Amino acid sequence: MIIQGQFGGFGPLPWYISGIKGAAFVRRAAQTEPFVRRIVLPNCQLVGPLHTLEHAPRGWLVHDDHDYEDRDIPDEEFKDLYNNRKL
Repeated sequence: MIIQGQFGGFGPLPWYISGIKGAAFVRRAAQTEPFVRRIVLPNCQLVGPLHTLEHAPRGWLVHDDHDYEDRDIPDEEFKDLYNNRKL
């Protein structure tokens, strides 16, 4: 139970943005926490809200060649942009 709770990709873990549909994204404020910084982030990819995934023979390919504004996007705005995107 401890392993699943600590290393699960989904669920009410405190370092993920809540309310994301079908994905898990790390909250901005959690990125400096030791566990997140050392374990979670090295296994993540930095993406924008319009990225797409493609399943390939050796894993997932991330496509994110969108022309985003050069600014930080707060977690709540990222959630809205991701959940309401039309691809």
